[in-house]
Amino acid sequence: ALAFLKTLGFMIGLVLLIVPGLMLLVMWSVAVPVFMEERPGVFLSLARSFELTKGARWKIFALLLAFGLFSIALWLAAAFLIKLLLLSNTVYGTYQFYVALYGPSILVSTLAGLVNAPIVAAIYLELRAVKEGDTPQRLSSIFA
Repeated sequence: ALAFLKTLGFMIGLVLLIVPGLMLLVMWSVAVPVFMEERPGVFLSLARSFELTKGARWKIFALLLAFGLFSIALWLAAAFLIKLLLLSNTVYGTYQFYVALYGPSILVSTLAGLVNAPIVAAIYLELRAVKEGDTPQRLSSIFA
């Protein structure tokens, strides 16, 4: 339910000229770690994420933007390599077409998901440490 609401809010914000969607993405960026650690429920997790990110949103936006640009560069490199390998093959059938079309997206989505989760967890831990004085050692038990 949390992922659905975050995605719905982000998509509606994107329809409203992109900037509101990006603002919601940043404001709700730590909603999942809040939900997992503090267990306040879906709507309170979104509200808590809003409060935690206040004052640090530009830094979070810059970090998420850098990660997004890195993911795009990785996708382009994967697409180029897969297409280069497939074009060197003289037989280019339906299977190769689908691998060339979806392979880079699947590869990069998987890698991005593996990297994004620790980034968001680190943002959450840092925000808690700065705003509430929690130590990273105490909070690291969340993700251990």
